Amino acid sequence: RRLNSVGESLLQIAPDPSIALSLRSLTGGDPLVVRVRRSSDNLEQDFTASEVSSGALVDFVGSGNDGFVETWYDQGGSKNATQTNTTNQPKIVESGSLITETRSGVTTAAIKFTSDSGTPANSDFLQTSSTYVSTAVSAITTCLVVPCQDDSSEEKGILGKNNSNNRVSIDHNSSNGYRFNMPARREYANNGQIIGDVDLYFNVVAGTTANTDDECFRNNTQLTGNTNTVPSVGADMNQIGSRRGGTSSAKGTDGNYQEIVIYSSDLRSQGADIRNEIINHYSLPQD
Repeated sequence: RRLNSVGESLLQIAPDPSIALSLRSLTGGDPLVVRVRRSSDNLEQDFTASEVSSGALVDFVGSGNDGFVETWYDQGGSKNATQTNTTNQPKIVESGSLITETRSGVTTAAIKFTSDSGTPANSDFLQTSSTYVSTAVSAITTCLVVPCQDDSSEEKGILGKNNSNNRVSIDHNSSNGYRFNMPARREYANNGQIIGDVDLYFNVVAGTTANTDDECFRNNTQLTGNTNTVPSVGADMNQIGSRRGGTSSAKGTDGNYQEIVIYSSDLRSQGADIRNEIINHYSLPQD
């Protein structure tokens, strides 16, 4: 495969993302990836990808303490995702241990988001200072290593727009499964069948006409049976971990988030290279 032959990082294979969030290096260097607050004294510190994997982050947080994410740094630009309200900060260290996912013997770091739709809402979410998906774009490619959930009573959001029903969003709909909203399109992928562990979801939505120019993969398996319609609403997107963080109906998706890379372009032609690079790093299944 291409990655194995030339060793390209994700952003070398597909540069110029709208936003690129991960706890590993996406650039081939050793970028800042996260700013963490420790529970013992609320001191904060920045960490690079190598410092997360080496144990330096855990050493900073300390034995028995929790570490919370204040900033998840954008490796593709300046759209860092932050949360200054300590009540809403997701967790990266719990009781002195790094939060991780292990697949096929490969362990990688994760950020744990939890959701609470009470009033006031205590859902974990991060927010960017500027939008990373705009109503002006005609195509979007998303690469998400995130949890999937089903709920019989409500939608569970992964990404969204703060305090607004008029949003671009990516969420899980109780009747239709993985749902991608953008101003020109609404895609329901696989009608409720994308439910399970933390996996890669590679999704392209392009054009303005229903039932054309869409592609959705779970890991390296293309999903069929999608339904596509023209949505009635859409807005810029600036939220991580929730449809409407900061409101009583935040409806966030619980679980461990590992990677969110979004492009305001159609990258179907590079899809196999992108998916293989991510799948190889996280030791994800091919199906």
